[in-house]
Amino acid sequence: QIFTLIILFSFLNGINAQLIAPDFSITDTNGNTYTLYEELNKGKTIVLDFFGLQCGSCQSDMGVLELVWQNHGAGSGDVWVWAYETYGGSDYEVNDFVTINGGTFPSFSLSAEDSLIKKYHVNYVPSYFIICPNGYMKSCPITDIEQYISACATLDIDETIMEKNQLTSIFSVPGNSHIEVNFSIVKNAKISIELYDL
Repeated sequence: QIFTLIILFSFLNGINAQLIAPDFSITDTNGNTYTLYEELNKGKTIVLDFFGLQCGSCQSDMGVLELVWQNHGAGSGDVWVWAYETYGGSDYEVNDFVTINGGTFPSFSLSAEDSLIKKYHVNYVPSYFIICPNGYMKSCPITDIEQYISACATLDIDETIMEKNQLTSIFSVPGNSHIEVNFSIVKNAKISIELYDL
């Protein structure tokens, strides 16, 4: 029982730590450097896409991300889409992948040991994060990206939105030991988790 409490305490602390996005500076495959907090201070909402060159759903999701990018001004509007290849592909390979799959937004090449992957606790691809101008961030599925961008613009993802989304989904992949639980932390909320044999 003590072991269970230690795991649960660590789990909840990890979630709390991710409410505010960690700052970083990074150079894209074309030599342009971006700093997260500088862009947030300009009122931008950031969509982070962590992908892999060999990931099938990452390929199909590029078209969705490109629509988001174009719908919000393709760099001249209020939203950035930044795509990060997480397995150490070269700049050329990353550019090729993004272009072939319909993307025109900034892309970046990371190694599996890159500190950005650790800062954002990326354990699988694709992984998507929305970061609002106030620094709040949330992991989200590809299908909800526009909804979360709108939430940033209208309500700044404060406690009002979090109250609506306390528990949104529990997802497990057959044959995998990975379980994803998506929910928001509400200030002063009591949270209990019961895990049953799948």
